[in-house]
Amino acid sequence: MAFSCFGKKEKHDDEVTEAGSPGSSKATTQVTKEPTCDWKLKTMFCIIGCVALLGWNFILGELGALIDAFGEAFDSAAPSLMTRLAESSPRAKVFASAESRYPSIEVDTSSIEGISAKTPKNMYIDWKLKAMFGVIGCVALLGWNFILGELGTLIDAFGGVYGTWCSLCFSLCINAGQLTLIWFGNRFKFGPRFYVGCFVMGVSMILIAICAITFARTNQMAGLAAGCVFVGVYGFANAVMESTMFGLAALVGPVSMQFILIGEGVSGLIAWPLDMLCQVIIEAFGVTDYAYPRMVLFFGIGMLVNFATIPMYKYAMQHHPVIIKALEIEEGRQEFCLKKETKRPLVCILRDVAPQALTVWFSFTISYTVFPWTIFEMSPSSLSPTEFGKLMTYCYQVCDTVGRASPSYHVRLGKKATPYAALCRLVFIPLFFLCIHLSFAPFSEDWFRFVIMAFLGITNGILAASCMIHGPTQVDRNEKEELEIAGYVMSFGLICGILTGSVLATIIKQTAYM
Repeated sequence: MAFSCFGKKEKHDDEVTEAGSPGSSKATTQVTKEPTCDWKLKTMFCIIGCVALLGWNFILGELGALIDAFGEAFDSAAPSLMTRLAESSPRAKVFASAESRYPSIEVDTSSIEGISAKTPKNMYIDWKLKAMFGVIGCVALLGWNFILGELGTLIDAFGGVYGTWCSLCFSLCINAGQLTLIWFGNRFKFGPRFYVGCFVMGVSMILIAICAITFARTNQMAGLAAGCVFVGVYGFANAVMESTMFGLAALVGPVSMQFILIGEGVSGLIAWPLDMLCQVIIEAFGVTDYAYPRMVLFFGIGMLVNFATIPMYKYAMQHHPVIIKALEIEEGRQEFCLKKETKRPLVCILRDVAPQALTVWFSFTISYTVFPWTIFEMSPSSLSPTEFGKLMTYCYQVCDTVGRASPSYHVRLGKKATPYAALCRLVFIPLFFLCIHLSFAPFSEDWFRFVIMAFLGITNGILAASCMIHGPTQVDRNEKEELEIAGYVMSFGLICGILTGSVLATIIKQTAYM
């Protein structure tokens, strides 16, 4: 009766019939009252549980002194030895006995230290899977950052209006792709969508560069049309690839969503240094007019990175135990069909995810209403305009990346706090305009502008990470189709916020600064 507090049985284990044999139809049953698990027994179980881990916590508390005595190897050897011993310990055997004796009672041992029978180690999201999600996030935005990095060269080739049409075509097509995946994405498998997205992204990048270096300068109208078409194709392919991975990340868990966001932030950090590296390589070959050859090399590297992501997913990521488990949802997706794939109507799923999706949309709208165009409207106090613009942009990208990584150091806003935090970010809009128009300290000082930019970036990253993690939790975790769609909706909210902010920025710039 040691585990009677786990549940009650309708009959006592030792009941017998009058005939002396169990199961006799004519016999009367001797009924005994089942003991209950009172507060005394509960208290004793709590004491036993406390004592079970008390010694180990004492050892961890004095681990510094033990390492000093036994050597640094003791730091890694002790936990692994503890785990191996615990797997064969009486405690593990007791839980196994309880599960076999009371099959209707689920004893969850996954959270108890040292017991790994319920969840194998290879089912955890390890550093390899986190790194692969980070690489995918980086690749998702790397190409667009490459295009922005060479926008001056592209404007020289396609004409001055390409600066506006490039962003507009990209934003419209990427939002069209996001909406397509929300309605039809869960009819297809993850792999083909990811492969097509990466391949088309790489091809469209190099085609933009080829158009710019060949016929665009002599026939700008044809070059402008080709440049807009290819950047639109790139945007649609980017939506297919990025949203597919956000849908998969929603199935795997919040950590994977977080590492995609971190990877997207890192892509902004490496674009400019890589562009400078391409310039150094071109100059080393004695090329003096390096602008267009540098762009071709730069975009060629971007194409190869996109292509290299395909085998990474196919031969490494797709075979990870966690991904294999998540991809069980793909059963039955052999052919396209227009039947409903979810138990609940899509409108109900959208309604559940809408609060977090609207919050991330609003946050990115605020950010891109003032970034990056206001930087170039400011008059630097000590730096050159070119140097000031580059450093301010880099400051935003660094701080945004730090903010996106905030869940790693336990900084995450609650789902009820995110809308209020997004509303508070409205203060950045007047602050940036004050930095443009006021000529007295601190608004005219460069250090103050860098501080404001740093806060804009870090708050944007923290809100993005919090909302993207909370969004998929608003639907039933057991309904994989709903989780996948929730990932698409959150990705759409993020991208749509960038589009809305860019459109508002264009309107403000054209009306107030004409």
